[in-house]
Amino acid sequence: VSGQSEKQDGGQAPDTGGPALLEAAFRALFQARGAEVDPTDAILDWMDPDDEPRPEGAESDYYASLDIPYACKNGPMDSVDELLLIKGVTLDLFFGLPDQEPPQRPLDELVTVRGHPEGMINANTAPEDVLYAVCEARFPGESHRAEQAMARRDEEPFYKLEDLEDLLRSPPPENKETPPEPEIFIVTSEVFRVQGDGMTETSAVRIEAHVKRPAERAAEIVRVLDWRVIR
Repeated sequence: VSGQSEKQDGGQAPDTGGPALLEAAFRALFQARGAEVDPTDAILDWMDPDDEPRPEGAESDYYASLDIPYACKNGPMDSVDELLLIKGVTLDLFFGLPDQEPPQRPLDELVTVRGHPEGMINANTAPEDVLYAVCEARFPGESHRAEQAMARRDEEPFYKLEDLEDLLRSPPPENKETPPEPEIFIVTSEVFRVQGDGMTETSAVRIEAHVKRPAERAAEIVRVLDWRVIR
């Protein structure tokens, strides 16, 4: 038996009321992956409760017209795999291009449906692609911020938000009447993805689970959010 775990506040799939910065980061992520059509509008339509499509989105009328019809979910995703049902999310976009240089990672290694409820991203564990996308959304043309943040966290983790000030946090507005930009980064996680392998002489199975360990009760409780057999 073997196992591994990883923190899940990497990139939260955008929800219907998520911050504009998170939406912009997803657009930057898909652009960097070479998407011919940006599926962000369609992803938001998949999760919002109404039947009004966004400019590049799709609702049930579109999905009902497919060769194998199905309905738009109009609710939160239960799994990142649901992205494969959404208009514009191609197999190459989801699974990435491993032969490309540098190789692209699958989307299920970059985003999660079990992350922070407000879409916050852990600056210590966010994948490189996610950090680049967020920096491109917040600081267009300043990808060096992501590079510096990764170099910094390789030496020592970010222990508090103030550690991010010069790299990933926006400066305070000059005009006191202008509200500051919303924060998107955190430095700790409560949700983890755990994988365990069980093997015999003739078979093997891998189980994946998402577990939550509340920060205020980290030593007392771990709650299983979901689990599945993945092979």
